[in-house]
Amino acid sequence: MKKYILTDNFWELKRYLSTIKDRWIVEIEPEDPLKISKVKNFLFSYAMMEKPMILIKSVEKWHKEELKWLNDALKKFEGETEVIVISSQAETLKKFGKFDDFTSPKPWEEEKWVEKIKEIGSLLSMKIDDEAAREIFIRVGAKLDLISKELEKLGTISSNVTVDDVAELVPFYVKADLFESTYMILARDKSALDKFKKLLDDSHILVILTNLEKTLILLAQLILMKKKNYSWNDVKDAAKLLNVRTPQIADLVGFSLGKKQRKNLLKSVKFDEVISFLQKVQDIEVEAKNGGNAKFLIEVLVKEWIDGRLSNAAG
Repeated sequence: MKKYILTDNFWELKRYLSTIKDRWIVEIEPEDPLKISKVKNFLFSYAMMEKPMILIKSVEKWHKEELKWLNDALKKFEGETEVIVISSQAETLKKFGKFDDFTSPKPWEEEKWVEKIKEIGSLLSMKIDDEAAREIFIRVGAKLDLISKELEKLGTISSNVTVDDVAELVPFYVKADLFESTYMILARDKSALDKFKKLLDDSHILVILTNLEKTLILLAQLILMKKKNYSWNDVKDAAKLLNVRTPQIADLVGFSLGKKQRKNLLKSVKFDEVISFLQKVQDIEVEAKNGGNAKFLIEVLVKEWIDGRLSNAAG
């Protein structure tokens, strides 16, 4: 039997393999320099009394010549040994033939993620309502393996998970990347847009908009304080006054912590354009909550800001 599986996560693969009981499974890693000789031995050696199941992982990482050899070898092979070929790239598997799709929902398919989270919870003997499942997705992002780990952790606390349980026990995994991306945008870093687009694919749109909104408000507050050059004591005082963490203030005012170099945004942006940006982000947040195409709108807005066209566009 030959089976081809498209997957971008370990959860679905582990779930599939759990249905295979009492089998000798040989895993072939893409980095193994002896992988071809091992596959050849297990496929075509007739001296072996017991035939294992061969699990060939991440074939998209094989070299072109190696993939051709594997494809030719599997076409010739008609024995009883079971072979499972796994890849995260559909184009790679198409060369072998028909495959089963075990990939995660797309990052923007929130309702499918809610159902997937509830499904995993059910398999773990947990009950999760829509609100709790949606909160998990917002906090963790479109990362099925990480979601499954968080669900396993929640399962040790309760078999009936509520949104309060999620708020107490599941961290916001996307926060660090969010602030870094937001800073780069506000600093008008030309590489920020591509990184922001990737963040949009991996994170919930409302989490991104809320973070951008909060950072813009913080920047506006700092501008209103009429101070542009900050010492470490100034950073600490501002953080205490505004009730935020000191690294956030340090980044925005260009105070270097360790090896991280930051541009002082207080010297490069104006209050009016920050407020214009903030108002437009808030409008897009309303659009997102009403089911509009907020992802496209925020991409356009961020590009306008980076290109220095936002103030002109605002009139």
